[in-house]
Amino acid sequence: MMRRKEEEHMIDWVEKHVVKSISVQQEKETIAKCIEDLKLLAKKAQAQPIM
Repeated sequence: MMRRKEEEHMIDWVEKHVVKSISVQQEKETIAKCIEDLKLLAKKAQAQPIM
């Protein structure tokens, strides 16, 4: 029980610090890149014949 609490605390701590380390600009750039990738995948999917 104690070990599980320690693990949960450690995970929460790491997650919190990782999220804090991501700048607003990095987040915007990542989202823009994801949207660009999704659009490219959509174009490729439309170009392929449906079987």
